[in-house]
Amino acid sequence: MKMAKESVEKRGRQCAKDASGNGCGEEHVEVEEVGEQSAAAMELEVLRARVLDLEEALARSRADYDNYRKRMERERIELVEYACTSLLENLLPVIDNFEFGMKAAVDGGEGNVVSGFSMILEQLKQLLASRGVESVAAVGAPFDPHREEAVAFVPSDEVPRDHVVQIVRRGYCIGKRLLRPATVVVSSGKVGGDAAEDGGNG
Repeated sequence: MKMAKESVEKRGRQCAKDASGNGCGEEHVEVEEVGEQSAAAMELEVLRARVLDLEEALARSRADYDNYRKRMERERIELVEYACTSLLENLLPVIDNFEFGMKAAVDGGEGNVVSGFSMILEQLKQLLASRGVESVAAVGAPFDPHREEAVAFVPSDEVPRDHVVQIVRRGYCIGKRLLRPATVVVSSGKVGGDAAEDGGNG
């Protein structure tokens, strides 16, 4: 019995030797296990790197979306604010004509015409005001070259130099946007003074 057992063990070792080719079957198995562990570790590192890339991409996408949302909100507000700009600009000449008509009617003494023009003009001004439109320039106010255009400089004892003497055509703005500048006459200083001469030459 003992001899048979030894024979079986001998054949087993021989088979292991034949299979490995170098008689180190157990060492070959250990090398394969180490190789599999290394491959698994490398795959895990690749997956971790991929996760980090995805997290960074997600963070960038969130930031881009937040910037896009804020930009769209700003554009929406601007669109609402200036949606009627074209219509309002077209209404401005109408107001001009009414003001000219009123002046002519006043000069001609036509009371009924003046009353009618006054009512319509007031309605139009209320419409513009409801849309946030404000007039630019006022007689006696300092001349503002950013919002007003001077068509003439005249001497004046009542209005200080570089202040508006007369509004030839009203200017209008909506919010911070200038629809059109006002056309004005500007004081060049007191009549007969050096300031008047300097202003007239300017």
